Amino acid sequence: MTDQVAPIPPRPTSDVSSAVGMVGLASLTVWILICHFWPELVVMFDLPSRAERLTGPNAALVGLVACAAPMVLWELVVNKVHRRASTGIDWDNPRPLSEVIDVSITKLAGLWATWAIIAFFYFVGRWYWEGPYLFAMQVMQAAAVPLFLLSVPYVLWLDRVLVEPRDPTWHFGALLVGREPFDPAKVWIHLRAWAVKGFFTAFMLMIVPGGFQNLVAPDWSNFFLSPVGISTILITLMFVIDEQIGSVGYILTMKPLDAHRDALAVAQFDNDLALADDWRLVLADLVALRQIRIEIVLPVEGRLQVDLCFQAEAGADRLRHALLVDDGQHAGHRRIHQRDVIVWRAAEFSRGARKQFGVRGHLGVDFQPDDHFPVAGGALDEL
Repeated sequence: MTDQVAPIPPRPTSDVSSAVGMVGLASLTVWILICHFWPELVVMFDLPSRAERLTGPNAALVGLVACAAPMVLWELVVNKVHRRASTGIDWDNPRPLSEVIDVSITKLAGLWATWAIIAFFYFVGRWYWEGPYLFAMQVMQAAAVPLFLLSVPYVLWLDRVLVEPRDPTWHFGALLVGREPFDPAKVWIHLRAWAVKGFFTAFMLMIVPGGFQNLVAPDWSNFFLSPVGISTILITLMFVIDEQIGSVGYILTMKPLDAHRDALAVAQFDNDLALADDWRLVLADLVALRQIRIEIVLPVEGRLQVDLCFQAEAGADRLRHALLVDDGQHAGHRRIHQRDVIVWRAAEFSRGARKQFGVRGHLGVDFQPDDHFPVAGGALDEL
């Protein structure tokens, strides 16, 4: 009995053509070569610049522009995607501004409220303000005011030519304003689409600088000395291309470009964003670019069930026997041999051969004879 293979769904009509991808790839390749060979270019043309490779985060951002600009031009000039009916735009019959001003105001209220919600989650998520994510937050801070100001003429201009200006963003605004009826289903579409965009835009901006530096900074001649080196640079190049073009795709989800990536991600989340498979690729990306590390944690029973210390003698060493007994020999020690340790900054700065992963049980191994009874929960004194 053979398994039936599910038919592959057709690509959405808003998906970009292969030519668009090749144009963006060619432009990105030129910029990568410029950044890598910048010292040679400085010497050759006697440029007033330091003879160093351009490996900083700003160079990575310029890579996004270098990739996006020719792709947008190709879409508009050659493919004329802005004329497609799937954009929902009728350029030939613009409405007077007076007819859409109320709709636009409600839509702007929904758009600004959405940005405020995303900014709130960025603010309360402390991981967004340290490590590689910090650069993404700095970029968004710099873009916040220009986006806020430009959103007004953009929405007013676009609503004049939209066939149906009351889109999901408008329905969310109507929910907030409370003056007109709204469709809860469209509100939900709006929220899901912007949740995808908000999460992945920050994520992509976070990984772009590191991958770009890993590709541009090294001496490429060293990579071609062995098959392993060739594989390494090719894999790094693949990740950089994916990060750059993927970031452009998330940023430029605009109706005039017939870009429906958000809607696609929402409508086909279970298929196109299959978590079990796609996240393995994302994880491989992050590991290869040294953005994260992998640590293996062994699950153990809760600390109120069993004492996992390895003892030199057999005995009824249950944690209930240790609740009130401590012989004091732990004073000033890191308590590595105790199993009730937690996640906190002490795990990063303490000179202990272990990580603290939660107030639940953590496996500790003591290879010395240990006949004492540590106080359960004692490791919490590091909080």
